[in-house]
This record gives sequence, structure tokens and C-alpha cells, in this order.
Amino acid sequence: MSLLDMIPVFITTRRGGSGGIIFSDALLIGDIATAAIKQITIRHENIVYGLKVKYTWNESASETEIEHGTRYGTATVLDFDDDEFITGVEGYSSQSYITQLTFVTNKRRLNPQGVPEGELFQWGDIGTHQGTHVPRVRLLAFSGAVATHLVALQGIFFDSHGRDVPTMAANYQGIPAGPGSEGSPSSVVPLATFTSHLKTPVITLYIGPDRVEFHAHEDTLCKVPFFQAALQGSFREALAKSIEMPEDAPGPVSALIEFLYMGNYTYTYDSSTTTKQGRPIPNIAEGQYHISVFVIATKYDCGGLAAIAIGNFESLLPELDSVDTLRLWKHGYAEGPDLQTWRNHFERCHGGKWVVTWVKELFKDHRQEMEETIAESPELASDLMRVAICGK
Repeated sequence: MSLLDMIPVFITTRRGGSGGIIFSDALLIGDIATAAIKQITIRHENIVYGLKVKYTWNESASETEIEHGTRYGTATVLDFDDDEFITGVEGYSSQSYITQLTFVTNKRRLNPQGVPEGELFQWGDIGTHQGTHVPRVRLLAFSGAVATHLVALQGIFFDSHGRDVPTMAANYQGIPAGPGSEGSPSSVVPLATFTSHLKTPVITLYIGPDRVEFHAHEDTLCKVPFFQAALQGSFREALAKSIEMPEDAPGPVSALIEFLYMGNYTYTYDSSTTTKQGRPIPNIAEGQYHISVFVIATKYDCGGLAAIAIGNFESLLPELDSVDTLRLWKHGYAEGPDLQTWRNHFERCHGGKWVVTWVKELFKDHRQEMEETIAESPELASDLMRVAICGK
């Protein structure tokens, strides 16, 4: 058994609510055994909207930044010294939100960020360590769930006593299968199960004409037939451990990689997003992103990602006004690689008598837009008329 397999790790109880898109930063860190958190950016107002974490590993030889949630709210940046590590987290959570976070390190207690509303939770060792006491735990990474804000959060902690005392490590080698307890490990599965695919070579992907670099583990990429053929065949990519993807855009490829690791993908609102009562309002740009993810998933025969992208697209439609819905469908019909499949999605989304009212409203209030649609996208215009006339 390797040292990595024997790391005594536990996951805290999940705080916040249910739902959202699940994430686990540990899956994106090259070596969880040597992981360290060097910077945390929290975006907050009355709740925590976003969390961006800079991780390093292999004695800071490698690093990555992972961002969750949205870029709405006040941004507070927390920097940590090279010999500083997080020993505890204190915060407040409600049914669907994380409302405040406070970090404690082996050197200091940082100021709380957010508003103390909801139920108090405490993870790890939250005492202030300024004397000879050496804390037994350190925070390795975060997991949780996000939507337009941080829905839920968990901490993944390392227990130094487990490394110092091998018998303790043997008692709990791994990560809890269930939610876990606040301060100690419970039912576990081997850490090797959690990280086995992270031990394969790291592949460099060069995306688009600007050759934007992405990095991912070989076994993870090989879930997709295209990557499997390139990396496990006799092509030069297998030897070079790199792949050129000049025709693709970085955004949807990042969603593909995120899906391969996490089983889902996220859309991040930027600071220019319109808000209502402190919440980002879904917009046509989000819909276009989901379409681009559907296109890349179809291109690389990743059916699971394609299904999620279509689901995200369809769930967005009720949030848009009538003309933005039309514009989004025009974009979909123009970009979709399989027009018939896209037309089938249109019929499923717009089945029902309400579509007659929708088409009438478009002709009444946006006649020029409808005339342009007829000229530029005859397939969409035909489907609009057919669904409206048939009422299905």
C-alpha cells in the first residue's frame, strides 16, 4: 500500500442545503497528499456567492485555481504564508445557503466574511494557535454544491496524528462514504478509490487558435472515445502526452473536462450580470453557453454531457422573455450539429397551446425580429408555425 493510500482523511458534515451542482476540489488537485491552500477569495454580501481557492502541491511546484459560484458581491482575498495552513473553519448556514465563513490557521484567526445568520457550524481545530501547541488537523480541500451562490460546503481534512501513528492510519485509511462527523472520521472507503485516476499521466490540451492550455489526467480523458483513441493508440499524441484542439473554444472544453471529473458542469456569472434582489438573473449568454456545451458534447460523443447541457438549456427558457427565447432558439438552430435532434428538443420544450400565444406575441411586438427569423432560419420559422398551428 502506498503512502497516498494511507493518508488519514475525513470529510466534515455537509452544511447548507440540498440541490445545486456538486463539486469536489480534491479531484482536481494533482497530489492530495501534499496539497496546501495558498489563497481564498470569498464573494459575499448577505450570503456567500462564490469561492475561489488557489491550491498548490508538491511543495508549491504545481498549482491551480478553482472557482465555484458567481462573481457577485464583495470580493475578499485571504492570503496565507508558506508555513501557514488552515486548521479549522467556523461558519453559519441556512436551509439553502452558506451565510458566513471564518478561517482559523496555525497562526491566527481571520475576520469573518458574510453575515452570521442561520445555524453555527465548526470544523477541525478552531482555537488560535500562537504558542507551542501544534494542531493535529489541516484543511486539504473543499467539496460542496453551487448554483448562483454557494449552496453547501464540506471540508476535507488531514489528521497528522494518523500519519505519526500508523495504527491509527490503518483504522481509517480514506474518505467517509457518508456525510461524516464534525470532528472525526466515520465509515470510510479507501482513499485509493477516490484518487486512483489521479495517478495516471497528466495530458496537456491546447485549445483554440490561441492554444489555451488545459491539463487533465489520462484515465479521466479516456472516458471519451476521441481521447481514448488518441492517447492509447499509435498516434503521436500518445507519445507527446498532448493534444491539439484548434477548432474548439476554451469555455465548452472546460465544461467537458469538468463533467469528466465531476459528472456535471457549472456556469459562472460575471460581475456585469443583472441582479434582482441580490440574485443574478439568468440571461441569453447563459443559454448560449449551454448550447456550446451541447455542441462540444455531441462532437466528442459524450452523451451524458449532452443530456445535461440540454437540460440546463431547457430549464433556463422559462426565465427568459419571449424575444430572448426566440433569439436563443435561433442560436441553437444555427450552431447545433444535428438539426433534427435540435428540432425534436424544440417540439418537446414548446408543446402545448401556450405556444400559440407566444407566436402571436412575437408577431405583434417583435414583427421585424420574426421576419428576420423567417429569412435567416427557415427551419425554426417552419417549426414555430407547425407547433403553433397543431398546438403540439
